[in-house]
Amino acid sequence: MRGVRGALGAMLCIAMVAGSPVAAQSGNVSLSHHRLVFDEGTRTATLYIVNRGDTAVTYRVDMIEMEMNADGAITPLGDQVPDTSASAFVDFTPRRIALAPRQSQAIKVRARVPASPGERRSHLAITAQPADDAGFSPAEIARVNPSSISVRVSSLFSVSIPIILRTGVDAAGVTIESLHMVRARPEERPVLAFDLVRQGDGSVYGDVEIVAGSGKNREVLESIRGIAVYPEIARRSVRVSLPEDSVGRTVRVVYRNRENVAGNELAATALSVP
Repeated sequence: MRGVRGALGAMLCIAMVAGSPVAAQSGNVSLSHHRLVFDEGTRTATLYIVNRGDTAVTYRVDMIEMEMNADGAITPLGDQVPDTSASAFVDFTPRRIALAPRQSQAIKVRARVPASPGERRSHLAITAQPADDAGFSPAEIARVNPSSISVRVSSLFSVSIPIILRTGVDAAGVTIESLHMVRARPEERPVLAFDLVRQGDGSVYGDVEIVAGSGKNREVLESIRGIAVYPEIARRSVRVSLPEDSVGRTVRVVYRNRENVAGNELAATALSVP
């Protein structure tokens, strides 16, 4: 390639962009679980990755560190390894997976739960690798103006889930605080804003429901699934847009536990929508 570049006198660049991993699904790759939680009684788990696209893809599997901020955004920490990292206690295989279209593969995960009490977390990231034809072909190189710079950008989709190890701690509790309405202009939909405040040493994971009425008249106006509050933050701000017909009604904000089948209420409060 250096010889070709020298003959053309051109600079050919290929930029691969990998966005911040998101949970459970990204692009044409999806996972069977949103998270894996290990404790003294659970040491192994199986995660399935599915290629939902129409072309064969090779994926790389890595353990990475990520951090949540007060708005709920989760960002990679790069080379930083926090004291609460779970990576040293987790093994997984395989680390590279080639999948044909519509095919799946099992990833075996094994955890060694540490003796010291507390909750540890890292994230398992699955990233699609660039195809063999992602670069410039010889014909494309030949057509490049010797004095030009050519750039080709390819997106590398990545999906991740948290791997959580708990020793001597339970999932945290939660309260709902600072509940209020936000509506910048009368023509905009009303927005319900509040904070989920974590109680305890562990993380909490659940679904938010905005409910009106009760019994046979119970109606879920809006919902957000899979809202977590991790130990690095004490509270997480949440905003939910409400339908216009919610104005003048009393609504309940409910946070339901998603770590068990029952989905019991962890916190609830009410507000009259002005």
